[in-house]
Amino acid sequence: MSISIFPTQTSSESSVTAKSFTVPQSDTLYKSTTAFPAGGYTITCSPTTSNATVYFLNSSNDIILEKTTSSGTINGSTTTDAVAVLIYVDTGTNVIVNIDNTSSTISGNSVSGTLDTITTTSTYNSTGLLYVLTVGGGGGGGKGQGFDSNTGQGGGGGGSGGVNPKVIFTNSAQSVTIGTAGTYNNSRGQAGNSGGATSFGNLVSSNGGAGGHGSNGAGTQNGAAGGTPGGASGGGNNGRSADGQVGQTTTVNWLSITNGSTGGGGSGCGEQQTGGGTAGSGIGTSGAGASFNGGRNATAANGYGAGGGGGGAPQSNYETPSNGTAGVVYVLRGF
Repeated sequence: MSISIFPTQTSSESSVTAKSFTVPQSDTLYKSTTAFPAGGYTITCSPTTSNATVYFLNSSNDIILEKTTSSGTINGSTTTDAVAVLIYVDTGTNVIVNIDNTSSTISGNSVSGTLDTITTTSTYNSTGLLYVLTVGGGGGGGKGQGFDSNTGQGGGGGGSGGVNPKVIFTNSAQSVTIGTAGTYNNSRGQAGNSGGATSFGNLVSSNGGAGGHGSNGAGTQNGAAGGTPGGASGGGNNGRSADGQVGQTTTVNWLSITNGSTGGGGSGCGEQQTGGGTAGSGIGTSGAGASFNGGRNATAANGYGAGGGGGGAPQSNYETPSNGTAGVVYVLRGF
């Protein structure tokens, strides 16, 4: 088949997201200086017995996307803007070729501004458009206990505080409450205390993480729940004479504010075993569970919203849990 190149259309258009072209004849390459922004596109032919090949060109006349329809349709995407398209149809006359934008790529930089970190209950006076992230207090670790004269079970790790990002607009000052750290109870087999809730006025809030389960002496228990929304659970109590579990880590989805996470505490060791390790970093790092093999009581949590580590079995002689950490509020302004 021969291909003839027709002259460029004399008219040009500003960037569009959908366009319908009537292609007069097949085996002919046509050019339009219609510009299409970066994004995803669906290309269709009518009738579907015809198929079109479409080339998207950038300002240097490089081909940045080439797609040929199959049974009259094809999807494709480009990460850069197109300033023109070439269209070729294999059969038919006056074939309709539609190029429809189905998704767009956002250009430019991510938002940036001034970040305020609030760690005490107070009043926040800046107003306007704000990106707020609240983190609840982490739960305290649970205490272990013995099952009989030879074996024992460690306490569970505390859950992390909830993590809640939200864009808001306010024209008034807002009261800020920082969730308190959950503490441990120093009686054998006792659960830790829950962390407190963090709030930014009545606009954004996160609940504290649950305290780690106290040992029931023998059976396994699930990890203490993380605060809602988005909190991470602590390590569960394993059975007697078993290693502790590592707590979970929150999912990071607030990179415009901070690149970090917080985590639930590790549970304590069973008789002469190893305690669960730490979870989370950047916002808070949880406490590790007490470990006989490591020769330690539960390590302290640090940062914000992290769960405390669980205590070990009494026979391990490393019994003491650790507290969780208090919550925090991050506010990005001026973006």
